[in-house]
Amino acid sequence: MTCLTASDLSLLETLEQKLTSDLSVTVLAELERELFRLRCELSRADWEGFCSEFPKRNIFSILQTGALTRKRLCGAEFAVPGDVLDTVLAGSAAADTVSDWERSLPASRSVRARMSYFSREIAETIRVAVKPRILVLGAGQMREASDALCAMHLHHAEFVALESDPTMHQSLRRKYARQQLQLEEYGWQDLPQLAGLFDLIYSPSWLDATDDAQALRWLSVCMEMLRPGGRLLAANFTPGSRDAGWMEACWNWRPFYRSEEDLAQLVINLKHPEVRGHAVFRDESGASAFLEIHLL
Repeated sequence: MTCLTASDLSLLETLEQKLTSDLSVTVLAELERELFRLRCELSRADWEGFCSEFPKRNIFSILQTGALTRKRLCGAEFAVPGDVLDTVLAGSAAADTVSDWERSLPASRSVRARMSYFSREIAETIRVAVKPRILVLGAGQMREASDALCAMHLHHAEFVALESDPTMHQSLRRKYARQQLQLEEYGWQDLPQLAGLFDLIYSPSWLDATDDAQALRWLSVCMEMLRPGGRLLAANFTPGSRDAGWMEACWNWRPFYRSEEDLAQLVINLKHPEVRGHAVFRDESGASAFLEIHLL
């Protein structure tokens, strides 16, 4: 890690020694602050180099008891909710300081908040719409929709899930084989191929994985796929969260961060004549912002 100063290296070595002798929340919090400081002070190239080399350090082997950190070694890319949600929702089966610490971080609390939010909005759409049609982009494991899928036949509802990852696609097909779920193995560029209009289009994590140009193209296409009065909902990690350094160095999560102002600007840049209004707000953790767009 030649990008680090002698002082930086000494501090990391001290934290490594502390974690070896005392794997406690106090020391983990020290490491979190140090990673956030390095992320802020290093150049982008140096920080990227640090994150690439971080798993080679002894300190990383100590953190592997954490389920989310361990996923990095399995080649797991950033994914929310997906199988990451299993980790952040479930408590540790045995005493596991690092996993419990990971679950307490703003990013993990944000993932849980996303699931709760989208679950409520799906239920509300099914309750008020006549023969509702719902589309999810970047379906993951669809934990937020499991209750709704079990009850959709009572409301003559249709649920379409878009998931480009073949492994996740197969998992969804097995899990919801008996539910009324139309599963499509498409990417965002294939959206226009889907027939019909939707009352609700939502995405738990697609904005996290797209730059502004892609996000604007995606939003534009989605606007044309909404019924009059329909809604589009999305979530995005926000900049400046205290665990951003931990996310990127330990978990290999590298989202495109956006503030409430950034999300509002996306809507302004859409220049869509049928947009009735929009709302942006943060979850309780402060790590994610939600975007709601309402059509006339």
